[in-house]
Amino acid sequence: DAVRRLEAFADLTYLALTNPGIPSLLEEATARLCEVLEVELSGVFELQPDGRLLLRAGAGWDEEALETAKLSPGGGSHAGHALEAGRPVTVEDLREERPFDQDSLLGEVGAVSGVTVIIHRYEEPYGVLAAHSRYRRRFTEGEIGLVQNIAKLIGASLESANDYPASDKRSEKRRGQTDATDGRFDFLMEAMTVIRACGPDKAEALRATARLALRSIADWCCVDLLEAGGGPHGTIKRLVVARDAHAAEEVGIAQ
Repeated sequence: DAVRRLEAFADLTYLALTNPGIPSLLEEATARLCEVLEVELSGVFELQPDGRLLLRAGAGWDEEALETAKLSPGGGSHAGHALEAGRPVTVEDLREERPFDQDSLLGEVGAVSGVTVIIHRYEEPYGVLAAHSRYRRRFTEGEIGLVQNIAKLIGASLESANDYPASDKRSEKRRGQTDATDGRFDFLMEAMTVIRACGPDKAEALRATARLALRSIADWCCVDLLEAGGGPHGTIKRLVVARDAHAAEEVGIAQ
């Protein structure tokens, strides 16, 4: 459910912030995807020069498949189609939906339904994050959103881990992107500390996080809280933080 998805993403974010090792993040990310989405297979596939996708980390795969298993290039595979389409691709039944019925690797492991999302590094495809079930099923928007968020987290971690020589002209842009990524990570770390310090007072935790955002990443920040009552969809209680980090106004808006 939504709570489990949020908890999983928060745990992975904390791991990315506190442990610089990419392999441990990939391993934990694929394991948590299997757990939360209740699927049997998940993996991070890295795009190779020949267009194929190499399994770098995964859960539910045989150990010998890691670093050896490859998905076919192009639209003939689930992952290749996601790369060509430039968006998440979900499939209810790989056995019936062409051209994915020719995806031999997924067929060998019994994958039936799945969702695949591109992992971007410096705005270029690094590979894909995929989750597959051996049973026919649909993936909800919330589940697809979790895969997308984890893919973004992996991409940001890959950017943060890279080091480029000063002689590379493109390195200046990449270092700037890495600095921005590090800044977002620093904000997330501080925000988690603030939220935990506020304990059960969720409103104060949100106010404190919004004030922190003004100092770190934004000129303006507002948080909307949906509360029961006051209309068919409840009441929105808005915490508005002005450009002055010390000025905040709480407004109730009925829907």
